[in-house]
Amino acid sequence: MPSWVTYGLVAIVTYYLVTIIQTFLHRAVAHWRRGGIVFLNHVTCHHRNYRGRQMLSECYIEDELNVTPWFLPPALAVSCIGYLLLPLDLFVAHALTMCAAFWAHVYLHAQYHVDGSWLTRFRWFRRKRQLHFVHHRHMDSNFGVIEFVWDKCFGTFRDAAARDEFALDP
Repeated sequence: MPSWVTYGLVAIVTYYLVTIIQTFLHRAVAHWRRGGIVFLNHVTCHHRNYRGRQMLSECYIEDELNVTPWFLPPALAVSCIGYLLLPLDLFVAHALTMCAAFWAHVYLHAQYHVDGSWLTRFRWFRRKRQLHFVHHRHMDSNFGVIEFVWDKCFGTFRDAAARDEFALDP
C-alpha cells in the first residue's frame, strides 16, 4: 500500500493537470473563434452578462450554457491514462481529485460573480475573484479560474493594478 505522501503527490499532480487543461481550453477554445459554439456561448453570453463594472449579480446568471462539459473529454483521456498507469488505490485518489478540482472550478467561478458570496470573508477568494475580473476586462489574460500559475507560465497573467482595475472587495 502506498504511503500518504504518494497519495498526496498523485493528488497534487492531478490537480495541476486539471488546472492546465482548464486554462489551456479556456484560452484555446472559449476565446478563439475556432472554438465554435463554446466560443460563441462564452463570449456572447458569459462575457456579456459580466462586463465593464457589472461583474456581480444577485445570483449567478444561468442563461448561458455551461462550457465545463467541453473540458471533460481531455480530462477523461488523462483519467484513462491514469487508470492504465496507476494501481487501483492511486487511481481512485486521482479520480477523486479530478472530480474535486472540476467541482471547485465550477463552484468558485459561480461564486466570483455572486454579490454577497459567503466566500468574500476569505482573502484568498477576494484575490482570485479580482484576478478573474481582470480577465473580464482584458480577455487576453488570466485564463485560469482557480489557478493562475499557468497564466504566469504562459505569459498571460495580468495583475490587478489598484489604479487600473476596480476593487469590488476590500
